[in-house]
Amino acid sequence: MVAGWLPLLYVELVWVRAIAERHLRIERPALALVAAAALTVVCLRLGQLSPRMHRTRRWLTEALLVTAALASALATLGLELGRPLDRMTVILAVDRSRSIDMVSDAEARLRAELTVAERGMGERDRLGVVAFAAEARTEDPPRPRTSAPSPQRVEVGRDATDLAGAIRRALAELPSDTAARVVLLSDGVATRGDALQAAAAAVAAGVPIDVVPLDQRTMPDVRVVSLRMPPRASENEPLELRLVTSSGVDTEIEVRVSRDGKPLKKATARIQKGEDVLRIKELAPGPGLHRYDVEISSLDPRADEAPEDNAGAAFLRVRGTSSALVLEGDEGKGAFIARALEDAGFRVEQGSTGAVPADLAGLAAHDLVVFSDIRASDLAPSQIEALASYARDLGGGLLLLGGDRSLGPGGYARTALEEVSPLSFDLKQERRRASLAEVISIDYSGSMGASAGSHTKLDLANEAAARSASLLGGSDRLGVAHVDTSNAWTVPMGPVTDPAATARVIKAVRVGGGGILVDLALDEGYKALDRERVNLKHFLLFADGGDAESMTGCRAKVASALARGITTSVVALGRGSDVPELEVLAKVGQGRFYLVEDATRLPAIFSQETILASRSAIHEVDFRPSLGAPGAATRSIDFSSAPALHGYVVSIPKARASVHLTGPEGDPILASWSVGVGRSATFTSDLKDRWGVGWTSWSGAGRMVGQLGRDLARRGDDPRVR
Repeated sequence: MVAGWLPLLYVELVWVRAIAERHLRIERPALALVAAAALTVVCLRLGQLSPRMHRTRRWLTEALLVTAALASALATLGLELGRPLDRMTVILAVDRSRSIDMVSDAEARLRAELTVAERGMGERDRLGVVAFAAEARTEDPPRPRTSAPSPQRVEVGRDATDLAGAIRRALAELPSDTAARVVLLSDGVATRGDALQAAAAAVAAGVPIDVVPLDQRTMPDVRVVSLRMPPRASENEPLELRLVTSSGVDTEIEVRVSRDGKPLKKATARIQKGEDVLRIKELAPGPGLHRYDVEISSLDPRADEAPEDNAGAAFLRVRGTSSALVLEGDEGKGAFIARALEDAGFRVEQGSTGAVPADLAGLAAHDLVVFSDIRASDLAPSQIEALASYARDLGGGLLLLGGDRSLGPGGYARTALEEVSPLSFDLKQERRRASLAEVISIDYSGSMGASAGSHTKLDLANEAAARSASLLGGSDRLGVAHVDTSNAWTVPMGPVTDPAATARVIKAVRVGGGGILVDLALDEGYKALDRERVNLKHFLLFADGGDAESMTGCRAKVASALARGITTSVVALGRGSDVPELEVLAKVGQGRFYLVEDATRLPAIFSQETILASRSAIHEVDFRPSLGAPGAATRSIDFSSAPALHGYVVSIPKARASVHLTGPEGDPILASWSVGVGRSATFTSDLKDRWGVGWTSWSGAGRMVGQLGRDLARRGDDPRVR
C-alpha cells in the first residue's frame, strides 16, 4: 500500500520544489491521487482473501496483483526515466534588412556576438545561424564548436523585416536531443508577421529567446516628403508641381524631373532645415495619363547618407484627343487598324516588339492599347503583367488580336494577359483536337543551379514544365524526366489527373550533377513515347547551351523518331558552344528551336510549345462570322456582306464575356468584357495580310475597329466636373 502513495509523494515534493525533476518525470501528475486511491482499494481487497488459501498461492496472488496494479498506475501517470541534458543548441537569428544599414558598425557587432557565442560553447554544444529580412533562411545549420562555419552567405530580400519568420525558422532548426536557446540580433523594426505569436510558440516549446538590440544611429538625411500637382488639366495649361522636402540641415540639392520615364528638366535649389516647399512650373503635355517623377540629391554627400527616400511621383490626366498605341509583331502591318482608329478620332502611335513599354508608366499615357502577334517569349514577365495591370488597375482599354504568335500559340496561356482577356487560351477544353503524348526532358545538371533573378534556372524550368502540365486535357498524356548523367522519371508517362499534385512533384526536384547526356535523354523519351497509342507524339528537350554532352549519333535518333511519328523541339539556355547542334536536332525533328538567354521567359516558351504541339490552337478555314450578343463594336454593321476570314485562334469564352461574333461550331471570333476598372476585347482572327486580308478593304471592318476602340478606351472626364 505504501508503494501506491509514493508517486503522489514525489509529485508533491516536486511541486513545492523540495526536489528537482532530474532523472524521473511524471507526465500526468494530476492523476497521482487517483492512482494512489486505486492501489489502496486493491490492497484492501487483497486483505479480504480467504484464510483457507494456501500460503504460497496467497503470496503469489498478492504479489502479481499488486505488481500489475502498480504498473498500470505508473503507466497511467506517464512515468519517464532519463538523465539531465548536458548539451545546448543556440540559434543566432541575424537581421539583414535595409534598416540595419543605419546601425553603426552592424557587421562588426554581429561578428563579435558570434565570436562570444562560440567562446562560451562546450565541446558538445552546437551553434547555428539564421539570416532574415523579408524572409528567413538558414545560413549555417547547427554545428559543433570544432566545425568551421559555413562560408556561404544566403541572399534574402532586404525590403522588409519579418521577426516572426525568423523565430519560426530558428525553432525549426533546433534538434530534439539538446537544450535550446534562440538569440535574436535585430533593430526590432518589424514590418510583417506577428512576432508575439511566434514568441508564444517558442514559449510553448520551452525555448527561451534572448534579444541583442542593434540600435540605429541618427543619420543625416535629405528626403522627398511628397510631390503634389493637380490631378487633371487641359493641354498646354500652366501647372505647378509642389515638391515637399525634409532635411536635417540647410543644403543645396539637385532636382531632376522626368515625365513618362523621359528626362524633362534639371536644376539646383537651396532648401531649408526641416520641411521646405519647391515650386516647379510646367505646361500640361498632350492628352492622356502622364506620370511625373522627381528625384533629388544633395550636392554635399555628408548631408544625405540615406538616398533611398529621395524620389516622389504623381499622375496627371490631360484632357483632349484619346490616344491609342498599336503594337504589331510584323512591323508596318498594323496600318489598317491605325487608320481605322484615326478615322474614329484617336491619336495613334505604332510600334513593334521593341516598342512594348517596359512598365506600367509607359502604357499610362494611352487610352487604348492594341496588341497583335507578339510572342510572350519576346517579352519580360514584367511587361506582360504591365499590360494586364493597364486594363485592370488603370482603366485602360486593351484589344488583343489573333495570330500564330498571339493568344495561346503565342505562349500567353496561364499568364496575366489571359486573366484579363474575355477568352481562355486553355487547349485542354478544346473538344475537336487529337490526343497528345508529350515527354519533357529537363537538364538538371550542376549548371542549372545558377541564379536567374530570385530563382535558380532549374526552378524556372520546373515551373515551366508544371505550367505545361496544367494545359493538358484528360485524353492527353505527359511524362517529365530530369536528366544529367542518368535519366530520372519525375512524372512517369500517364494522364495528368491532378495538375496541382503534378506541379508539386516537378517543383520539388533539386539540382543534380554533371552535364546532361543528350543521347540518354532522347533514348528514354522516345522509348516512352513509342509505347503510347495516341494521334500526336512530341518530345521537348531543355538543355544548357554550353553543357550538353554525348550528342554524337543524336541526329539519326531524332530522324528515326520522326519516321515513327514523334516530333522533337529543343529549348537551349544560353549562347554556348552546343547551341548549333541543338538547333540542328530541332530542325531534323521538324519541331521548333528556342534560344533563351533570360531564364524568366521559360514558362511562356514551354506553354507556347505545348499548345503548338497539340496542333489545335489554330484553325485555318474560310468562313464568315455570325452575329452573337449585341454590342457597341458591331452596331449598325451588315456582316452578311463581309468578306470571308481565312482562319482564327481557337479559344473558349469565359463566363461573363459577351461574344459579339462567332465562327465555325460557335467558336468566339470577337468577345469583350469589363475587367477591374477597364475593359478588354479579343478578336481571334487578324486584320492584316493573312487571315483578314479581305477585311482590310471592307469598310465594315474599319467601322468595327473604330466602334470597338471607343467602347474599350479609357473614359473621358465629365466636362461638368472640375
